[in-house]
Amino acid sequence: MENLMPQEVLELFDLYNKNNFKLYLVGGSLRDLLSERQIMDYDFTTDALPSETKSILKEAKIIDIGKEFGTLKIFYKGFEFEITPFRKESQYDHRKPGKVSFGIRLKEDLERRDFTINALAWSPRENMVDYFNGKEDLDRRIIRAIGDPKKRFKEDVLRLLRGVRFAAKEGFSFEKNTFLAIKEMSGDLKYISRERILEEFTKIITGENPAKGIRLLEETDILKFLFPRSSKLKRYTFNHPEDLSLQLTLLLEALYKDVQLQKEHLYRYPYSKELRRQVLFLLEHKRDVLLDQPYFIRKNRAEFGNENMERFIRFKENTGENLSLYKKSLQDVLKEKPCLSIKNLAVSGKDLINIGIPPGPLIGKSLEFLFDEVLKDPSKNKKEILLRLVTTPPYNQRFFE
Repeated sequence: MENLMPQEVLELFDLYNKNNFKLYLVGGSLRDLLSERQIMDYDFTTDALPSETKSILKEAKIIDIGKEFGTLKIFYKGFEFEITPFRKESQYDHRKPGKVSFGIRLKEDLERRDFTINALAWSPRENMVDYFNGKEDLDRRIIRAIGDPKKRFKEDVLRLLRGVRFAAKEGFSFEKNTFLAIKEMSGDLKYISRERILEEFTKIITGENPAKGIRLLEETDILKFLFPRSSKLKRYTFNHPEDLSLQLTLLLEALYKDVQLQKEHLYRYPYSKELRRQVLFLLEHKRDVLLDQPYFIRKNRAEFGNENMERFIRFKENTGENLSLYKKSLQDVLKEKPCLSIKNLAVSGKDLINIGIPPGPLIGKSLEFLFDEVLKDPSKNKKEILLRLVTTPPYNQRFFE
């Protein structure tokens, strides 16, 4: 494995060895290495205390980022690392330990972790250290809690969601007892702040395999906790991880018939105002029919904006509508590069004043009238044509009555 690691990273092991300390690569960085994926973040654990690490890495820039756990962020020769001393945790409050102690053995440090695949350690001298058969579970693509699953999840209930996220992202399956414990303890997520729950939930539905993540949330009963009073999940296609608002709207549609319950979920969790606005737009217009006549296509784009309409199209398709004819018409309309804003009219309010229309509300009404004419026929968006429209009967009569 050494040939897969940069020389600057290997130097760290040598520095610790020369100072009679041990250093091990752990966590997601080691999983990525074993899966032959590029490592984005290097995580290490060591028997050196933070003060000793600072002494060993005198040439590095070091920042304390987790004093209660002794975690240091290291900037060394163009690389970033996190190094944490071996530690033992106890007196949990369903999320964090009330007591942390250092000066322990590697096995005790690995034993406190969540899943066997996260309890692997590696160093050039000792190669793979695997007390809990994590490598075998990794090869078999299994997520298994270390020791008693219920105990592991009681220590930190957020591990329920993390387990689902790992399984979805990696395409893994749960070991039976681990799965049953997650399902039994799903209600214990009540001990976790809604901010942290939303953070993990968002990662699941916008991750690499959101459909599997949502299915696992359903199978473990976590979905019932996140969406109270929901119905059985409809089999929509949740394949837009790049668009959180669309994914969430599809979920709300798949779980609730009642719009009020959908809105309650939106305000139960701390979603951003912008995301709520986007989701509410889709929910409020979900029964709208997309007419494929060019005028209505332009009018919808002008009224709601390109982003909302593109998302609305994907929403409609994912809920079972066939929009092939509409999309063909849309493509033809967009090729014209139509005027979709009053600001892009060939005339302005000043132009209308100059031809005798009095300043005030009449200017706005006139521009709206002209804009609608241009939406019907884009070729009319020429200054002389638009001015003629508001000065020639019957068009001008509505403005000067």
